[in-house]
Amino acid sequence: MANAFAGPLLGAEGEPVSSLMVVDFDDQAHVQKWLATAPFTRNGLLHQVDVQLFQNRWPQKTGFPEA
Repeated sequence: MANAFAGPLLGAEGEPVSSLMVVDFDDQAHVQKWLATAPFTRNGLLHQVDVQLFQNRWPQKTGFPEA
């Protein structure tokens, strides 16, 4: 995992309702290996994990990888 950012998704009153993690891996096999060993998935902290491909098309800011 080279680059990542994460944080809570908030409801209308500012309460956390879910989480979002954007991570950069070379391929699906590396994602699955990371998920299998990550404490938050191994210990049942997350109820559901959805993996989606993502292509960042927003202008890059300091600290984020180039597109």
